[in-house]
Amino acid sequence: MSLLIFCTCLVSACFQGTTTQQKHENVVRVYWHEGAKFSFAVENPETKEITMKSLGGRDSCLLNGARILQDVPVNQKMWIRTEVLHNTSSCDGQIVSIEIHTHSFQDIEGGSWDRGKLGRGITQVIQ
Repeated sequence: MSLLIFCTCLVSACFQGTTTQQKHENVVRVYWHEGAKFSFAVENPETKEITMKSLGGRDSCLLNGARILQDVPVNQKMWIRTEVLHNTSSCDGQIVSIEIHTHSFQDIEGGSWDRGKLGRGITQVIQ
């Protein structure tokens, strides 16, 4: 019983506070590593430089994993929206939701993962 109360308190402490949304635009490639861990390439429209960013992972506080939407017209760049939790004791600055807006699910490519002694590999996306 005390373990149940402890877990409930731990989870509720993680999800209190305020949230802010961040929009990552000009996404040209999305990699799915495992679970709700993604990385993506963003193109600077002026310099054409590509920057890699990562989202999710074991230390994140994602409530429902990631949502993938196929709603971007072919002639436009993909984009990603994240929601970040603030003012909490255990999850401050952690991502609580990821929304990936793609042209098609086929825009998501398999990414690598590494669990140390437990193995490593590449996620295979099912077409």
